[in-house]
This record gives sequence, structure tokens and C-alpha cells, in this order.
Amino acid sequence: MIKAAIFDIDGTMYDYESNNKIAIEGLWEYCREHLGLSREVFQEALREAGKTAAKRIGRDCSARHNRLIRYQCMLELLGKPLFPHALAMYHRYWDTMLDNMEAIRALWSLWNR
Repeated sequence: MIKAAIFDIDGTMYDYESNNKIAIEGLWEYCREHLGLSREVFQEALREAGKTAAKRIGRDCSARHNRLIRYQCMLELLGKPLFPHALAMYHRYWDTMLDNMEAIRALWSLWNR
């Protein structure tokens, strides 16, 4: 008897790339509204935060993908307070991602046969 099945849903059950772009846009809106960041400063800070998180955690650890850690690094690099922004940014990213996520139609039709 099968008790569980585990698989990676990114790009399998939904289009990660397009949803990630939408979620990043929602994150930028938060940063513009609450931190006064321009798009250029936001993009550079997010890129540098990813590098900083990877250096601190290492590249062979899945925690380097953790958005909360990445946003903490971003706020540190910008000299902005972590509280309440890191957690709010985390939720803005994931709430936007989940609100816009749709199952890939081909997979959905196979599943519902």
C-alpha cells in the first residue's frame, strides 16, 4: 500500500517561472510602498541578498532557497529594520505566488480523467 508520494511541483504542477515573476512584482510593490525602494535598487538588493545568503549558508544546502533568509539579508544590505519587514516580505511573496498559481492544464486534464 502506498502511503505517500513526494515530488517537486515547480514546473511540474505549475509554471514556476511565470509565477515567480508575478510574486517578485508583488514583493517590489511592498518594498516600494514600505521601504521607498526604486525598482533598480530593489533588483540589485535582491540579487546581492541571494549571493549573501548563499555565502552564509553554503550552496549545498536547500536553506539557501529560503525566502525569509534572503529577505533578511536584503534588509541588512539596505540598512533597513528586519522587523516587521522580513516576515511581511516573505508573506507578500508567497501570498502573491499562491494567489496566482494555476495547475498546468495538460497535467490537470490527465489527473481528472
